[in-house]
Amino acid sequence: MTMLGSCPTRRLIPQKVKKLILCLFNAKIRYEQKRLVKEAENASPHPDDMKSRILAERARYLKESDKGVRHMCRIMEEFAKEERKEGRDERTIEMAAKLLESGDMTEERIKELFKLTEKQMKAIKERVAVLA
Repeated sequence: MTMLGSCPTRRLIPQKVKKLILCLFNAKIRYEQKRLVKEAENASPHPDDMKSRILAERARYLKESDKGVRHMCRIMEEFAKEERKEGRDERTIEMAAKLLESGDMTEERIKELFKLTEKQMKAIKERVAVLA
């Protein structure tokens, strides 16, 4: 068994050349990813009509197999939960801002009732200051 460095047919690649090869390889991967995303945005909703084999296989899996459909439903449920949470947070901040602006409650009481963080309270104060 020969050691890597002593193999007569293998030349050692300088570090700069290795970095260049790695950089080109990463650039090709980024280009392929961008191309696939662009194609996905313009792709037909039917996997049979897609130009990219990779996208067609993934779309077929997500749309036609039971496991893929369940996976997609789980993703959509998580997305809906996040959206509802963001909506609730926005409404809470809006109500707290209105209470603070009207002067009906103190900052401490609002923070306590709505269970707000310092960051949220700061955003509310800024919103009230902008409205005033």
